[in-house]
Amino acid sequence: MISKTITGILQRFTGDQMSFNNVLFEYVGQDIIQLTASTGYILVTAKIDHPGIAPFEPFMEDFNEGLPDTWTIIDGGTGPATWFLDTNGDLDGTPFMMVDSDAAPSTETLEESLISPIIENTENADMLFLEWDQNFQWVSSVDYGSVQVFDGTDWVEVLFLQADDPTWPTIVHHSIDVTEYANPEFQVKFYYNDMGAWAWYWGIDNVAVTEGESKYSDRMLEYYKVWHEYVFITDRDTTNYQYGDNGEVLVPGETYMAEVAAVYSTGISGKMQYEWTYFPCDSFPGPLAMEAANVEVL
Repeated sequence: MISKTITGILQRFTGDQMSFNNVLFEYVGQDIIQLTASTGYILVTAKIDHPGIAPFEPFMEDFNEGLPDTWTIIDGGTGPATWFLDTNGDLDGTPFMMVDSDAAPSTETLEESLISPIIENTENADMLFLEWDQNFQWVSSVDYGSVQVFDGTDWVEVLFLQADDPTWPTIVHHSIDVTEYANPEFQVKFYYNDMGAWAWYWGIDNVAVTEGESKYSDRMLEYYKVWHEYVFITDRDTTNYQYGDNGEVLVPGETYMAEVAAVYSTGISGKMQYEWTYFPCDSFPGPLAMEAANVEVL
């Protein structure tokens, strides 16, 4: 059991969060073991079980906007052919990722990896499922596809492909329980090797890592949390917030850190951060005088 004792000024105490010394502690689904006082703005000492655990948020990528920069392609073959974005939409009507031995020269060997970014907080998920759509076409006894996940130490194969899916472009959906491999550095790899054979191809789309369909079937966005300079400021049910509305002192020309997180019915997302520089409206002078005249139009 991981616990932490903190002492400070209690700014806020609700059923799923408390704020001490302007630092917000989330404990959705956890217990407060000891709280010496529970009314606002007094000195308190609290012992919290697992403070600040970030809940797992589902990861989904449909490649409709291209391959994100956070994904990695490793071209390990003997030529330039590797994974690429296919925009023809002949798999499900939208762009998808493709590796195509048939389109490469017959003398080229393909050993190609498509790797997801690190998917955060999987260790906090109750269950973990890897899902994707694909069509895999196989030629001989040597070429193959392999789906792997990173368990924090090694790549672990969760599916080996060496048989034809139905005729292209029939979509085959896979869902695999990968709960036992959850860790802070969890990733997914799609590896293709034609073993030097002039083989066929493999298309993948709609990659997702979730806690299962039922977990998110009723998920709803509830509100947003806003931080200023790493200090929790307010909850908002709109997508905009005017810094300074809650007493934040802003100095013209100074750069600040803004953070926002979305709160869903299933938990809170990770924070998104960005820096911004404050300039009040009077930093941008307008015209000092204006003249109006009537113009006669003939």
